[in-house]
Amino acid sequence: MFTVGASTIDRDFANYVALGDKKHLMIGSLDPKKTKGKILVCLLDEIDGLVYAEEEALSKGIIGLILANNKQRGNDIIAFAHLLPTTNINYTDGEYVYSYIRATTNPKACMSSAKTEVGVKPAPLIASLSSRGPNLIQPSILKPDVIAPGVDISGTSISSPHVAAIAALLKILYPDWTPAAIKSAIMTTATTMEENMPLLDQSKQEATSFTYRAGHMEPELAADPGLVYDLTIDDYLNCLCAHHDFNYPSIVVPNLGKHLVEVSRTVTNVGSPGIYWVYVKESYGVSVLVKPKYLELTKLVKRRHLR
Repeated sequence: MFTVGASTIDRDFANYVALGDKKHLMIGSLDPKKTKGKILVCLLDEIDGLVYAEEEALSKGIIGLILANNKQRGNDIIAFAHLLPTTNINYTDGEYVYSYIRATTNPKACMSSAKTEVGVKPAPLIASLSSRGPNLIQPSILKPDVIAPGVDISGTSISSPHVAAIAALLKILYPDWTPAAIKSAIMTTATTMEENMPLLDQSKQEATSFTYRAGHMEPELAADPGLVYDLTIDDYLNCLCAHHDFNYPSIVVPNLGKHLVEVSRTVTNVGSPGIYWVYVKESYGVSVLVKPKYLELTKLVKRRHLR
């Protein structure tokens, strides 16, 4: 079982709003006598019920919608199918629109048609709608496992199928791999960096392990992980019954104090013979020691124990 978070893609579905003061903003019970042929500005709070509001607007002659995020939604702009020309703007731009309306006797605006922009940076970003850790049921196993594309497609509803598809392709490449080996390959080859910079969330703040766990999946790298953390049915049963040291592709120490904590893992070589060196980026105030410091694996040596 994979737990998958959602990330953005490197494309945007944008249009432009031009107000009467020539400033351009980039995105996403009515009286028909006042609304016909007008652009309606709405404060976007919850997505639920939006379609009914649009039906009402359309029936009263509204020709376009500007949906301005409330403070809680902030910069979270997600593409949706709308019933009439619509643009969704963030909270800051929404505040400007409202100030323009209040300060203008006859406020005006026009909207461009939408277009798809590719190569949007930074991407991927971790979606604000994506669930975060830690794992309250079993703190020693951090969730989510990885993140995958979902924003502006259909959220985490499509992030999980992305990972399932990669797992299926790996099973075709390596029919003898266990589900745990496949999961390990996807997790240990995921990335937490984008163009040598740490992954960010949709508010452009640096994300953490509670947000992306192993990182954003990298399908091509998953096909050649080198080492995997394998598990058997007995391992799962022992973990459920005794919460023993689980051979998971990540390590979590939920109650780290001033005392020494020992954690062990067993790696399996699924690649070519080679030497693997240990590299640790320690958190502030934490000292980490891994034994052995390197592994020399040949065709005859498939499994080695680390602690």
